[in-house]
Amino acid sequence: MADEEQVLEALIALIDPLSDVPVEKAGELATPYPPDFLTVYVVRRGGGTARAGRNATQGWAAYFTGASLTSGDNARKSLKVVADTLENKTIAVGDERSTPVTFDNARPITNDKGWHSGVSVFHFAI
Repeated sequence: MADEEQVLEALIALIDPLSDVPVEKAGELATPYPPDFLTVYVVRRGGGTARAGRNATQGWAAYFTGASLTSGDNARKSLKVVADTLENKTIAVGDERSTPVTFDNARPITNDKGWHSGVSVFHFAI
């Protein structure tokens, strides 16, 4: 079964080529921060789901933070790239494929100490 690092790397590999801003693992963004960026982290979710012909799978939640010093619109555009890339699509992680990725929830773009940022959360199972 896929582990956290494999899932994280698969998500970054999908989003990074389509993003106009750097996509980094949460907590690993070099300082000083670029004026616009996306970060991502994943966590396992309890339970997982049964899939035909396979054992129960692991559920995952992916958290994407879009941030911008320039404008809330820039952060919003970064998160839209994520949604357009992932929503209702499957992810390849090694030789496994996920269930379709579904949007779960979001924290709207807000201004905090000069940064405009928001979070989008997506769920899937592998």
